Amino acid sequence: MRRSNAQRWACALAAAWTTAAAAQPQPDPPLFRPEAARRVVRQFSFDEPEKFALPQYWSLAQDGFAAAGGTDRPGFPVFNGAEHDPVTGSAGPGSVRLWTRGGSTSLRLDPGVIPVFPGTEYLVSARIQTRGLRHARAALVARYLDKANQPIPASESRSARLATGPGEWLTITATLSGDFADAAYIQIDVELLQPEQFRPAELGPHHVRPQNFTGDAWCDEVADAQ
Repeated sequence: MRRSNAQRWACALAAAWTTAAAAQPQPDPPLFRPEAARRVVRQFSFDEPEKFALPQYWSLAQDGFAAAGGTDRPGFPVFNGAEHDPVTGSAGPGSVRLWTRGGSTSLRLDPGVIPVFPGTEYLVSARIQTRGLRHARAALVARYLDKANQPIPASESRSARLATGPGEWLTITATLSGDFADAAYIQIDVELLQPEQFRPAELGPHHVRPQNFTGDAWCDEVADAQ
């Protein structure tokens, strides 16, 4: 059976397309990269619903609390706290809110959540909004933990302390150097700090210690990047 010219052209074009497709470079298979090797190692957006008041992987590090090692932590009283806020966020719908009734508040990432590569520098960042803080400030602390989940004190890095305008979100950062060969994990504290915590040398025993007895700090988009 003889083919028409149109059929012959169609067959020729199909063969050409098949040859061209075969000649195209094929994409490389995706490379497996461990979490700690990615540019953004971990990010917490707090947008998903939570079963409990605190977001998953985060605990209060107040005086005597387990997240603070169960030890005395003066200035961080047990009546302060934090909770997931599902409707206030810098990008998505959620964040986490810290509050004070006097004294400071600390929310701490649980040990072992963010593994690291020794010899690598990391930048930890967070978006912050505050309300009603005349004296207190919001801040970020980052430190390395060793393989036993013990802090490496010399690695600790602190961000600038700030208070924002109404509805304003600002970014704070803390840098961790790559100089700690025994670093295994990163731990992050988000804090609402009273002046006695960040300028104690200026407040002698007979000075009036200014502080907020009400006030809030919202934290969102906590990220750790290489």
